[in-house]
Amino acid sequence: MSAFIEVRGVEKVYPARAGARQALRRTSLDIAAGEFVSIVGPSGCGKTTLMKIVAGLLPASAGKVRIDGVPVHDPPDGVGMVFQAATLLKWRTVLANVLVPAEATGRPRAQYEPVARALIRLVGLEGFDDHYPRELSGGMQQRVAISRALLSPKPYGVLPGEG
Repeated sequence: MSAFIEVRGVEKVYPARAGARQALRRTSLDIAAGEFVSIVGPSGCGKTTLMKIVAGLLPASAGKVRIDGVPVHDPPDGVGMVFQAATLLKWRTVLANVLVPAEATGRPRAQYEPVARALIRLVGLEGFDDHYPRELSGGMQQRVAISRALLSPKPYGVLPGEG
């Protein structure tokens, strides 16, 4: 099975007043399509830095990342990220928060709303479409963030409601 996500020799060094700080040492890994991988380690070991590099949100100081054979330099379509904090927009409903990626890329709401509703149903929040983040528990807010990350203009794989 070939790698869908390839990480080769990735390093990250942050400049700092007291001298450069290495946040991620030479890291390589392969992840197959459909494979579930957990990255664990103590606080400050580079887990989030690695995820940001893979998602194209942060440049690597060294090494290369490829997704489906394409080098990652910027956030690629079809890749979403869920942060430790849900980071929902408090003035938007659950449905409106899930639709943010479609709106941000200028995609028609009518095309993505059925998929957004299916994702909301998938994470067990059916009936909460019109609720605001303040009306949800922390776990429910995280499920909204997961739904938002899965709503993508060009998803890798098929999302609920997309035949």
